[in-house]
Amino acid sequence: MKDLTHDSVPRLIWSFALPSLIGTLTNTLYNVIDRIFIGQGVSAFALSGLALTFPFVNIMSAFSMLVSIGAASLASLFLGSKDRNIKFVLTNTLFLTFATYSIVTIVCMVFLDPILTAFGGTHNTLPYAREYLTVIIPGHIFTSLSFTLSNLIRASGHPFRAMSILVLGFGLNIFLDPLFIFVFDMGIRGAAIGTVISMAVSTLCGLMFFFNKKTELSFFKATFRINGKMILKMLSIGFSPFLLQFCNSLVLVVMNDSLLAYGGDLSLAAFGIITSFTSIVSTAITGFAHGLQPIFGFNHGAGQHYRVFEVLKKGILYTSIISMIGWLIAMLCPIAVAKCFVSDNPILIGMAANGLRCYSLMMGLVGFNIVVTLFYQSIGRPDISVILTFARQVLFLIPFILLLPHLLNIWTSNLNALWLSQPASTLCSAILGFMILQKSYRRVQ
Repeated sequence: MKDLTHDSVPRLIWSFALPSLIGTLTNTLYNVIDRIFIGQGVSAFALSGLALTFPFVNIMSAFSMLVSIGAASLASLFLGSKDRNIKFVLTNTLFLTFATYSIVTIVCMVFLDPILTAFGGTHNTLPYAREYLTVIIPGHIFTSLSFTLSNLIRASGHPFRAMSILVLGFGLNIFLDPLFIFVFDMGIRGAAIGTVISMAVSTLCGLMFFFNKKTELSFFKATFRINGKMILKMLSIGFSPFLLQFCNSLVLVVMNDSLLAYGGDLSLAAFGIITSFTSIVSTAITGFAHGLQPIFGFNHGAGQHYRVFEVLKKGILYTSIISMIGWLIAMLCPIAVAKCFVSDNPILIGMAANGLRCYSLMMGLVGFNIVVTLFYQSIGRPDISVILTFARQVLFLIPFILLLPHLLNIWTSNLNALWLSQPASTLCSAILGFMILQKSYRRVQ
């Protein structure tokens, strides 16, 4: 196990952040692989139907993050301060995971059709979205557990083990998706079945880690008792990433309605392609940032505040490099990106390529925004993290989506104006984050 308070900062960052990046990225690639195989093997309308499911998937992921990131941050703080309450973390985390999953699953399944219609479903896209979600929603317990367990494993000082669990499931998904879609001719439902089976295997591998008596987080050392104060603390720390994902769902609903108004069903498919690429970049950055979380939390718990800011500076530098690589790909190769998802529809390819360039204009700032938000969450300041998240997704992005098509329609099309709402929000968020971070840095000095 790494010495989080004394090992060199660059070595610590890469030993934790790289496996975290790979592990978290594979979690997103589950959905991206589904979209690629569905776009190539089913139809453009199936890809549009899949875009309708994004708000559902984001809502379920929001509850997973509420528990998993809150639990992992708390575990790191306890390990850094040598708090005996660490023995309650594992069982309370599992209890909270099953409780939130049960509530979300029941609500989503009961109101599936009305919610899909409200999200912008049409007679062309609703059947595909329904077929996919009737498998994904009940099977999401495995997604929640695999993500939660891998975060706890990383927080306990085993980043490569956490990564291997998610990578194993991803590799299995690459094999199962084409098997169910092309060989068994199960269409979009086959993609969902392949994803659920892969996540179940990851969950099983994650559970095996906690039967090791030598680890601090172990079933043998755990106290099987519900701790209300600990659950509330987990929820408060995890509320910022929960809010981010939940607001993402709200943004997607508003965006879907606007896309249908200005571009029709085909623009939904283009949006699915665009967000598939941008989610790879943002998830790579988020995964890297999550790797910093144990270092932030442990050193903050140990009172090493200058070391915390040293990690923050280098984290911003490294994630900004990732952001710029994504920006270059979006600017130089948008047609190649679009053709990964659909090869026989030139109108859709052109729409997606143009949209990707507009949507990614400020991608270079995404690394800064994500690291700063996670920094405050990791040091036990969820209030600031929530402010940054809420501002980015609600105060900035939604108004831009609603207003820019009317404000910019003299210079560009309504659809282009919609794509530009994302970079406008990213820029405003970076300015706000920089102002807040400056105050915190002065206070520590």
